[in-house]
Amino acid sequence: MYVPILKFRKTEKRILKEYNDLFSNEIIPLIEIFSENYHRKNEIDPETGKSKYIIENGHRKYSKIEPTDADICTIENLINCIQDKKAFIDYLRIDQDKYKSFNESRAALGISLRNLDDYYNKLLKLDYNEHFIPVISTRKKFNDNFSKLYSLVEELKLKFSSIAFRVTADTAIYYKKIIEELRESDYLLFDIEETKYKELMMEINALNKLKISAYKIILNSPRYASYQNKDFDEDSYTNIIDNLMIEEYLNLGFNGFGDYAGYKDVLPSGGSISKGSALCLMYDFSKNKFWAFTNKDTGLGVHGYPEVKRRVLSRESILNYNGDCIAYDLIHNQPKILSHSFWIQSTIIRYIDQINKNIGKI
Repeated sequence: MYVPILKFRKTEKRILKEYNDLFSNEIIPLIEIFSENYHRKNEIDPETGKSKYIIENGHRKYSKIEPTDADICTIENLINCIQDKKAFIDYLRIDQDKYKSFNESRAALGISLRNLDDYYNKLLKLDYNEHFIPVISTRKKFNDNFSKLYSLVEELKLKFSSIAFRVTADTAIYYKKIIEELRESDYLLFDIEETKYKELMMEINALNKLKISAYKIILNSPRYASYQNKDFDEDSYTNIIDNLMIEEYLNLGFNGFGDYAGYKDVLPSGGSISKGSALCLMYDFSKNKFWAFTNKDTGLGVHGYPEVKRRVLSRESILNYNGDCIAYDLIHNQPKILSHSFWIQSTIIRYIDQINKNIGKI
């Protein structure tokens, strides 16, 4: 089993909806929600009864009413994206020691859910949906009350046919009772984050000694958050990302593995990115490596992508020799490519597509 970890942002929403066929019972996305989605309503002029707006650069800019809890539509949007596919639903609890730099206003929900009481109430309000697999997450930093966390797990078991319990390597043994009482239909998500598994063999061996009925999935983040685009190769296979987990998860005693599908575990940092190196990563399952295409002129920013596109297309005979790559199809159909998000999308769908085509081999 493969679990692509996708934060619930605009790009990932598009992937979940437009490339829904990539997902199945063998490829189940883990969706990390760190902010609420809202129905945004226009402010109404009481005199005219029409929406208020101003003219800015020749275009109408409508005034919006500050949304309230009644306007939350996160789950509605989630259902619209995943359609009839299963998905792990993880309300991300943000550890600010892990995420060093991010825009707190764009991740307010994730910050508030560090409080176990708020997290408890949020998960229990999650309405039953046959496609949802709710995730209960904990970290050492949160110092969660065991009894309360145990109670949350038991209550969700009564409500959902499958749940997932997500722990880091340094907390797993502490939650032995919860882990050993997970059902055969449940999932244990063992998250080693950016740590190489060879450094955690003591923790992995201890986990394997437990009596676990649930599916065991090992999560990792092989593309380190500290890596910048300019660190990658200009036009070649890169050794910066060690994707060894795909080859080793069975030997380590797990039923599946998960990662960020060629992207990295980061939260939104602020506004649009105008500078920095333009980067595209194309995963090649046959070599278990990423081909990196980088325009190292950081001054160009998004304007460096035409050269990246030229290089990507020049390698199509190697990376798309069967002519069936959905990422290459996407690139061919875009005459203008000047956004980082487009290339992040290309990287993610290429990776999941490669796994999907070779799921019987892993």
